[in-house]
Amino acid sequence: MKKKFSLNINHNVCLEEFKQGNNNHIDDLFFLIQNKKNNISNINPPSKSDHKKFCSDHPYRFWFLIYEDKKLYGSIYITNENSIGINFLNMRGKWNKEIIQYILQNITPMPAKPSLVQSNFYCNVPPVDKEFIELLEQIGAEVSQVSYKFK
Repeated sequence: MKKKFSLNINHNVCLEEFKQGNNNHIDDLFFLIQNKKNNISNINPPSKSDHKKFCSDHPYRFWFLIYEDKKLYGSIYITNENSIGINFLNMRGKWNKEIIQYILQNITPMPAKPSLVQSNFYCNVPPVDKEFIELLEQIGAEVSQVSYKFK
């Protein structure tokens, strides 16, 4: 049985685990992709049908949609390699720090595997996303590597 997650910070913020086949979840995730300012993997957002197929494959260890007062706030996924993908509609949102800290305190990283899995969680960030970098630094994240892509 999977652990249930709920965030209580004296307001109405909740983390809902993504459910395959839940069209509301699929639509909300598609909306997030379409409205993300700085993308790493989705330079060209996918079509709705490609997105639906991706969601049905559910490639992540954990995948959460975040709602505040039942309105979409963002999403977070965690891979088996301890990568965390964070997508908030507002990178200066008032609950961002608390949401990330909740994830870090309530989910244990997978065990390290040399050359495959780091011992800690990590997050890939586009270097132009200054708001995201600032948010991560405010909660104590440190730069651990710099990645380059080949064209």
